Amino acid sequence: MSFTPALTHLLGTALPIVQAPMAGAQGSALALAVCQAGGLGSLPAAALSPDALRAELAVMAAQSQGLPWNVNFFAHVPPVPVPEQEAAWRRSLAPFYAEHGIDPASITTGPGRSPFSDELADLVAPFRPPVVSFHFGLPSPALLARVRAWGAKVLSSATTVEEALWLQAQGVDAIIAQGLEAGGHRGFFLTRDLSTQMGTFALLPQIVQAVSVPVIAAGGIVDAHSVAAAFALGAAGVQAGTAYLLCPEATTSAVHRAALQSEAARHTALTTLFTGGAARGIVNRAMRELGALDNQAPAFPLATSAIAPLRAAAERAGRGDFTPLWSGQNASACRAVSAAEVTRSLAQGVPASTRITAIAQSLAHAHRTGSTWQPTEGWTELSAAEAYAIQASVAKALGWFPDGPRAWKVGGTTDISAAPLPEVRPSPASQPVTWVLPAGQDEVLIEAELAFRLASAPNEADPMACIGTVCVSVELIGTRLAEGLSAPANWKLADQGVHAGLLIGEAQPAARFTAFTPSDWQAQACHIRVQGPDGAVAVHEGRGSHPAILSGLQPLGTLPWLARHARAQGQCQNSGLRSGDLVTTGAWLVVKVRRGDLVDVGFDGLPGVRLCIA
Repeated sequence: MSFTPALTHLLGTALPIVQAPMAGAQGSALALAVCQAGGLGSLPAAALSPDALRAELAVMAAQSQGLPWNVNFFAHVPPVPVPEQEAAWRRSLAPFYAEHGIDPASITTGPGRSPFSDELADLVAPFRPPVVSFHFGLPSPALLARVRAWGAKVLSSATTVEEALWLQAQGVDAIIAQGLEAGGHRGFFLTRDLSTQMGTFALLPQIVQAVSVPVIAAGGIVDAHSVAAAFALGAAGVQAGTAYLLCPEATTSAVHRAALQSEAARHTALTTLFTGGAARGIVNRAMRELGALDNQAPAFPLATSAIAPLRAAAERAGRGDFTPLWSGQNASACRAVSAAEVTRSLAQGVPASTRITAIAQSLAHAHRTGSTWQPTEGWTELSAAEAYAIQASVAKALGWFPDGPRAWKVGGTTDISAAPLPEVRPSPASQPVTWVLPAGQDEVLIEAELAFRLASAPNEADPMACIGTVCVSVELIGTRLAEGLSAPANWKLADQGVHAGLLIGEAQPAARFTAFTPSDWQAQACHIRVQGPDGAVAVHEGRGSHPAILSGLQPLGTLPWLARHARAQGQCQNSGLRSGDLVTTGAWLVVKVRRGDLVDVGFDGLPGVRLCIA
């Protein structure tokens, strides 16, 4: 499967969503807006002059705020101009020149689109774009080596399985599977035979099966439903273009915007009229009267210059008769809303499994490197079960539990899940445990709980009888790796971050706790004493567990609830609760502590835990 590594981890984005580069309809403003919403914004470079490209790259580098972004180039082989073809092309346009009062002799010739070259590489190199994508294959190995020397990830489009295999052999980091529905130019490069081209949802699973790199679905991706369909067929991410054309950040022309919002947008076709290359757009007068494909247009990109004056003349009159109205086959979801809103809407279709994998890999990487990770608003809210699943995935990635997690957490009143936390036991108990914070971090949240070690699996008849021992437990939850993550159902992740570990105190017989009534649980007191480096002491006290855990649980101890739901959920994970498992209650008290603090955590009648924050 192409989920390993997650596309978000590969590209450094929060969301597995790529904005398609759209020459003539966007600049840096749209790309930056998508980046800030969590996707990969793309800057199209093929139609820009060197000065314009340099200016746009400077904007991207200055305003991306450290977020990854993509610059896209064409990699076509420029054709040799054939004077006879150019003459025939202009003769076919002569009636339209006459209609608009255009002198054919005044029209200059030129390619209109330039492929990636050493000169362009020299221009781009100082900006070191994090991602570089190509259309029509790849540049020469020497040029590709220059791109990789910048540290850039390389993407390219494939329209057939054969092209995907070729791209993989050249070492691309991910492949964009461009289906026939996609707007704009076909990215084919091994053949120009249109009969080889297939729709996204036929092409995508074949490429996914054939290659081992992540595959990005492109073509017909306009809303959450199409995103979900792409992931169901194995996509690691999606690329959307048409969905962004009406955004205020796009530079889409007035006639193009009007066409996208009209009934005309229901009819698109491939045409070679506007550049000489096969590209999909809304059918207009030029395509109807000159023939979308059966025409005199010379090879890509030589057709551009001769038709450009007709486009300009018609647009001055408010008509799109000769305008390339690029659009995918499904423009129904194209809306005049911000790029951030489009990105968030697409993100709703990303399945939970991909979301969990993406966040977990990013968090694990941040943990290894001591860096921070800031998710964006693009993700939907996490459920408690998803939040704990992320925690489990992080622990697995870091190798904390080679034999599987055996610590269980309560997530609200409907989910239970394994919560793998590295257990640290004081040895001897009188000595403080030192907890070292990541580099650059000076404070952390600690959460005081009770932890029960099970003597047997719980049963509904007498659920509390399974408790073997009880002890004080302390979790460090403020690693700041997930700051800003929207998870109101799991307040620990919503507040600051993944749990960094579980500090287990001295185990005591649990006899008196098994007899607790709900009011006993409410009255149980927890104390946290914090002594700062300057000797100042602050004492915090809390009674009863966190309200999110208390709600619906009678009594609080979680065992009766676990007994019911372990059976209902097929014994949860890892074959269910068993003797020796650790079950932690909800938090009694959460306190922020700082580097240099000496912290004592205790409950009435139980030995406490001491830790030093370093």
